[in-house]
Amino acid sequence: MRPLTARQSRFVNAYMTGTAAAEAARQAGYGPGYSAKAAKYLLHHPSIAAAIQEMHMDLTKKTLFDVERAVEECNTMIDFAQSKNNAMAAAKLLELKCKLHGLLIERVEVKPSVDIRDALAAARSRVVAHGLAVRVLPGPAVDPFAD
Repeated sequence: MRPLTARQSRFVNAYMTGTAAAEAARQAGYGPGYSAKAAKYLLHHPSIAAAIQEMHMDLTKKTLFDVERAVEECNTMIDFAQSKNNAMAAAKLLELKCKLHGLLIERVEVKPSVDIRDALAAARSRVVAHGLAVRVLPGPAVDPFAD
């Protein structure tokens, strides 16, 4: 592929800062009336698309923080905590390391906040208050206002 021109490089740099494509084209030196059309063309140009892709890959590598990196930092901090005789910090970091490796899983117990019996009794009393027939399982419907 051919190297980028100075204007194309300015477009790529402006576009990679998060600027909209048309605005990046204006900043690169394209006229305001032509910048939207130029941006569309530039984004589909093979050399420019490759340059943008390469910059994305470089940014991804620089900002990548994965489990491996987190474990390395945990190891460093565990060593530091042990060198300072801080057993509590070392234990918490070891717990974090185990979670990162999937050895420990936090379980949350969910307790119902509503007692179903009380909720059904309240619903039944609302139905009775409105004068509707209530069916108590098993058996026929009961009319609370029948003589």
